[in-house]
Amino acid sequence: MCAHASVTARGEERFTADTSRVAVDKTQLRKTSSWSCFELVDPSLSLARNKRIDSDDSVRSFSPPRAKSDLAAERQGSIDGGSVTPTSSCSESWEPYATACDLEEAECCEQQHPTVSSEESSMTLLNALDGRTDKEFLDSDDALRFSLFWEAILEPFDQPLLKACQFKTKGIVYVFSFVLTFLTAVEAGLNWPVVLYALGMDKAARTFSLMLLTLSVFSQIPKRYIWRPRPWMVGRAKKVRADKTSSFPSRAAACATIFPLLVLKALDSECGVTLPWYQSAMIVSACIVSTGFARINVGAHYPSDIIAGVAMGSVVWWCGALLEHSFNVVANVGAVLIPSELRLLFAVAASFAVTRIFLERFWAKCSFVFGLLFGSLTYDFAFVPLMESRAPSSLSSVTICSAVVAGLLLLGYGMKAHKKKGAGWQMAVFAQMYCASLCVLMLFRF
Repeated sequence: MCAHASVTARGEERFTADTSRVAVDKTQLRKTSSWSCFELVDPSLSLARNKRIDSDDSVRSFSPPRAKSDLAAERQGSIDGGSVTPTSSCSESWEPYATACDLEEAECCEQQHPTVSSEESSMTLLNALDGRTDKEFLDSDDALRFSLFWEAILEPFDQPLLKACQFKTKGIVYVFSFVLTFLTAVEAGLNWPVVLYALGMDKAARTFSLMLLTLSVFSQIPKRYIWRPRPWMVGRAKKVRADKTSSFPSRAAACATIFPLLVLKALDSECGVTLPWYQSAMIVSACIVSTGFARINVGAHYPSDIIAGVAMGSVVWWCGALLEHSFNVVANVGAVLIPSELRLLFAVAASFAVTRIFLERFWAKCSFVFGLLFGSLTYDFAFVPLMESRAPSSLSSVTICSAVVAGLLLLGYGMKAHKKKGAGWQMAVFAQMYCASLCVLMLFRF
């Protein structure tokens, strides 16, 4: 009896030592046949494979898997009224690297714990890998976690493309991905309304302003309220860029859909250049495919995120067109019925009120985005009816370069200043960007 107790103690100590490892390298998790089935190198990662969790996404501890003979002895002991217990049936030769059959047999234990349902989040796997929590990445607690059920559905589509797009992550491929990531960030387009208004291209500038405003707000909704860990966070892709926001959907893919359409529409409205539909489709498709590759290559998105981003970009284009039509009606009525001084006061009051509401309730860092866009739209609503549009051919190269430099300076300052937290500081940044945009536009147009 003493020998058996000694064997049991050694078995329990071995299991405790194996499962108490704190620092777990994500590279120890190797993908095999499906999202819910992994080959485990470290025994503590069996927590991720078996997905034993509580309702608060914390991983429970559980007794080690036992061989069929031990389970049979346990059942026979309970039938005969003996004193055999699950703990005393552990063998000294228990191997922590359990097979799938052993784990299925362990489900017969009376101390069985609940398994992950389709409502559990992909954050469960992230917690099981290295003990991190979503507090490290989320700004709020009201985000909806992306379900493991949908991860399993999308995995046969996502994983092969993830592997194919990361065939090379250095050299010229890295430069290409980095440049595309920069060009398709929503911030990359925020300075263009100021530039276009400064150059007198009012129709194109209005389209840019309203479409970028729609894109900024719409893309922030899923980013704030849906949380899906990025591929590098859960070991499904190499970490090339450590983006820490939600993966779903891809805002870069939405920008890759919107930006070329904006350029094509500006060429049509300001220069009279209209491309055939198939050429326009080829340009937009090339932008989407190259951007999708770049974002997958750096480990920031799944292929399914890219598709969702393109769908979001299509919705944004439709909603932005409706917003532009509504703004045209309001601006035309205001130009007839309201003096320019009152139009300016109304636009300033509305801009500060909307920004304050968004800062407090929805988007804590919208200050410089709204500062640039609302400043341009305020100029449009208050002063464009008094101005005459300019033909692009009448502009000198010095004027064009000066407008571009002014727009880049505003953008650079806004991107630097808005990183500091605090509602008061964010409102100050908005006020600075708003007033600076108006001053630049008045300097170029009056």
